[in-house]
Amino acid sequence: MVRYRLKYRGTEFPLTGPEVTLGRSPQHASIVLSGERVSREHAMIRIEVGGLVLRDLHSRNGTFLNGTRVEDSVPLEPGDVIQVGDEKLELVRREKGALEQTHSGVEEDATTLAQRSALELVEELVARAAEAGQRMAAATAIRAMIDALVENATRTGKSLRLSDRVRVESVSRIVSGWFSDGSLKSWADGIEKAIQVSSDPKKSSDPKRPGSEFPPAGATPGDS
Repeated sequence: MVRYRLKYRGTEFPLTGPEVTLGRSPQHASIVLSGERVSREHAMIRIEVGGLVLRDLHSRNGTFLNGTRVEDSVPLEPGDVIQVGDEKLELVRREKGALEQTHSGVEEDATTLAQRSALELVEELVARAAEAGQRMAAATAIRAMIDALVENATRTGKSLRLSDRVRVESVSRIVSGWFSDGSLKSWADGIEKAIQVSSDPKKSSDPKRPGSEFPPAGATPGDS
């Protein structure tokens, strides 16, 4: 089964609905982009019978496809780079169920594949929560999954690959950004520190639970 995703700052967001809006507004955008030159509702990707179509939503600073400004609607192909304001996203194509391999062509072990699958599920939940406008309701479950992923990597000594660490950090920052009061900033900072610990064998023996300096996922943001 073929699935399309938008790769943004190391994180891949699945295109799960007939329309995906890119913009700065958490209330209206399916994928929220934080750039100052991004409009509240900047651009839209539609999934049609003939393929994917990119449309500019009369944004102030324009939408660009592979460096060319989009005047109305243009078809999309895997590998295309979409520029929204100063933010860039790449359209990627994934074959669901395809065997994961490293860049050298060597098959990944079961632990790495499990980590990758968990991370993909987290990314999909983030994208779906944003699309459905249910960010606050989904935040607790997403945080718990990220905590478990990082803690497992530290406990087993099987650190996340660099590309996956970047994706985890990116997702944690996105979830933290859902709370305008900054209540999850310390949690996101803790995730970043815990990832650094899991990637350093000398630090991974620390008996302190990774990320224990930030509030547990079940806590309400802002609780002391």
